[in-house]
Amino acid sequence: MTVSFKILAKEDIVYFRYSGHIRAGETKALLAKLTVDPDYHPKLQQLADFTEVVSVELDYAKAMQAMRTTLAELKQVDYPPTPIYLAPTDVAMSFAKMICHLWDGLPMPQPIICETTDEALRFLDDPDDRLRQVISAPLLP
Repeated sequence: MTVSFKILAKEDIVYFRYSGHIRAGETKALLAKLTVDPDYHPKLQQLADFTEVVSVELDYAKAMQAMRTTLAELKQVDYPPTPIYLAPTDVAMSFAKMICHLWDGLPMPQPIICETTDEALRFLDDPDDRLRQVISAPLLP
């Protein structure tokens, strides 16, 4: 799996791109890198793009551990952002629903699943269209 992120500091958005074969442990490593990025803060709007996901191998225990780490980070915020998932393919949609299921019962906003880029961008504040440009460009690891 390749998972990478880009923080658009001016827009207050973090964009995650997942591709290939997804494994829970790799997401946890990404979150560790994200939280030490100097532009990171827990109130960033979040867009996770699952467009290029081809398969998923999810270890439920590892996934729950990653969710607990995320939850601990977001509890520092009075009003945590609602994650937006871009899931235009069947595999991406299945993965997004799986992740949403992990959020069930947690005291956090339920993620919103979108099938198109336009739909996802309606939920995010991106007046200069920078996020749309990032979504269409190659993302460096």
